[in-house]
Amino acid sequence: MVKSTKRKKPSKTKRFPYIEVEGIKNHYLDAALLRTCGPAALEHSLSDELKIIKKAGISVQDLKRNTYSQREIIEKVSQNLLENYDFYNFLANQWDEILHNTLAKHFHDVDYTKFTAAEWDEEIRNLYMDEMPTYGVINFLRFYKNGEFKDLIKQYFEEEDFVVDFFEDTGVKVEDFDIDWDSIENDYPFDPDLVDDLNDDEFTPDLFDQSPQDALLVAAKLILGVSERIGDVQETEALREMYELEKEKTETLQAKVDNLAQEGKSKDSQVKSLLKENRTHTKTIYTLNDKIENLQKENGRLGGLVGDIRKEKEAFEKANNTLEKRIATLEKKADSVAEKTKKELEKEHDTKVLKMQMHFDETTNELENQIHELKRLLVEEQAKTSTLSSNLEEKEHQLKTVKNDLQVVEKERDVLAEQLKNAPAPNEVAPENDDDLLFGFDEEDLEEFVEFDNKPTRN
Repeated sequence: MVKSTKRKKPSKTKRFPYIEVEGIKNHYLDAALLRTCGPAALEHSLSDELKIIKKAGISVQDLKRNTYSQREIIEKVSQNLLENYDFYNFLANQWDEILHNTLAKHFHDVDYTKFTAAEWDEEIRNLYMDEMPTYGVINFLRFYKNGEFKDLIKQYFEEEDFVVDFFEDTGVKVEDFDIDWDSIENDYPFDPDLVDDLNDDEFTPDLFDQSPQDALLVAAKLILGVSERIGDVQETEALREMYELEKEKTETLQAKVDNLAQEGKSKDSQVKSLLKENRTHTKTIYTLNDKIENLQKENGRLGGLVGDIRKEKEAFEKANNTLEKRIATLEKKADSVAEKTKKELEKEHDTKVLKMQMHFDETTNELENQIHELKRLLVEEQAKTSTLSSNLEEKEHQLKTVKNDLQVVEKERDVLAEQLKNAPAPNEVAPENDDDLLFGFDEEDLEEFVEFDNKPTRN
């Protein structure tokens, strides 16, 4: 029957880094991770990963019709797993739970956290020899402690038996090995020993635990193998009876397989529906967890900011109190300094005022003396000016009188000259100067007789 892959989700989804191993191709590692899903779970999960299956050359209809087996799907998808990190992380979280269960089951009585690489190599090899499949070995070493012992994987891929087992588990062919893959593929998953186990009561439950497709394939190959064996020994009656018996059992088994297949389809449909709903819820939970994580981070950040602000506030308050005290002290000092300065200024002012008063008094006395002296000089000058004015007026009067006398004389001269001009000329020689003859004196004598400053100009 198809086992459900539904798992309990932790309260906080882990975010796994993509872990690589030097020297090992990534799609080998991713094939092992994909193998952790059952066939139905893998097909249903991939139906939502359109980008991945498109690159792998698989359609949604191919998944619904079961066109490809689980191994074929893994072989195709493993080369493009990282096209969607969320899907990779989903698978890694699914394996993480398996890992914890494995550790709890096999190492509950030892402190495995202190194992060295050599010790882990020994323990994993023992598990591989007992029951652990190849993909379990690879995933364990790849993801335990975020790949602390991942380099141990390389030695497994150097062993041909492991590589063959890996191909049977995943359908992925590891290169660099001279292996007849077709012969291995033709034998898978049919085991000839199953024919001998048909009469074993434990065989049927093991067969029914497989997927419907694998069970049908096993049943068909069983029928074919039995037919070939009976065809070779038809002459043997005992074997013929055995053939009939086995045929009857096979028909019964085929009916059971058909019923199981029908029941499986119904359950597969239910499982797919539940897985789809679970995937939707898972994505919602992842989204909500991311939001809660972001809110918690934001809350932590805001809490840190509040703490920082509170510290800054306390520091500011302390600094403010210190400043207030300092201000009060400075104000007291300022008042004292102001009072002292005021007194010094008043004293300095009084001294300056006294000096200025003395200087003013000295200047005033000096100016008064100068004014007194100027007034004295002014009086003297005024007296001189009065005397000069009197003299000037007297001289002007004398000048005016002389000018008037001169005009009278000149008029008389002109008259006499006109008379002489019109008088008959005497026979005697005329004297050289008519003026002197007419008046009996010359100009120099006139000057002595009449005093004047300037000699008038004759017309």
